[in-house]
Amino acid sequence: MVKTGLVVCCLFLCSFVVLAQEALATPADTRAMTVSASALATLREAIQSAEAVLRFHPWASEHSLSAEDWTSADFAAYATGILRSESYDITVVESSASWQGSPTHTWLLVRVSTSDGDLWFPIEPSPSGGETQLHLGRIPTASNHGLDLWFEPLYSSFDHILSDIPNQLLVVSLRPVVPAPEPEENVRIFAHTTIGPNSEIVLYWWDFGDGTASSPGCCCGTCLDRRVA
Repeated sequence: MVKTGLVVCCLFLCSFVVLAQEALATPADTRAMTVSASALATLREAIQSAEAVLRFHPWASEHSLSAEDWTSADFAAYATGILRSESYDITVVESSASWQGSPTHTWLLVRVSTSDGDLWFPIEPSPSGGETQLHLGRIPTASNHGLDLWFEPLYSSFDHILSDIPNQLLVVSLRPVVPAPEPEENVRIFAHTTIGPNSEIVLYWWDFGDGTASSPGCCCGTCLDRRVA
């Protein structure tokens, strides 16, 4: 018997809704605010941890997507879903600054609890112009030395706080090539007919049910080979 499950990660291609036009928070800037050494250390530790997650290659869509394929809102929606699954407190924001030919720019703010209260740092989920997405995003740090920490000017303010509309449940479909495989037989199981009613599937992650799981894979990971127990 083959025991397997499938974790499917989706890009929520739904519209964002505007929650507020007033700034909820702005990224930390030691030039304009007083931050204690302990709070700064906590913030830097959180940034370092987030950078490791952002550079984890399997989390990138592996579609070689660029700004010509997705909008900054699309990249933001995808990165938000992944980061929230990793327990990050994400706020999606939008500025009216022109971004790679688009009249608006959507990016992320991450909240970090410190001894000084909540501090924030930005994440840019979109690749640079002419480049494809190789990582989940980058942290646009401008200075991070000694007691100094601030970010690129583009991320110093925003115009709107956005909220993603929850996606509909996936319709998961698993189909083995051999309907009734024999014990010890290798079988290939397909999941390419799985659909997201209002989302685009961009990652597949197989769970074998025996304590092992595959690494996240792009849409070419719609099938797996597994030996029947």
